[in-house]
Amino acid sequence: MRENNIQDILKRVKRAFSDRFYKKILSETDKKWIDDPIDKVLETLLSFLKSLE
Repeated sequence: MRENNIQDILKRVKRAFSDRFYKKILSETDKKWIDDPIDKVLETLLSFLKSLE
């Protein structure tokens, strides 16, 4: 992992979470164990990471 601080981690996560192919894979998997919409889950995770700054 090349990230050395929370800002680098946030940058990497934001890039991954904004990738439409990544989001499509997450939303279409049959192993989905969270019933909330994937956009809501990703936004919640991102908010949590931002709170660590």
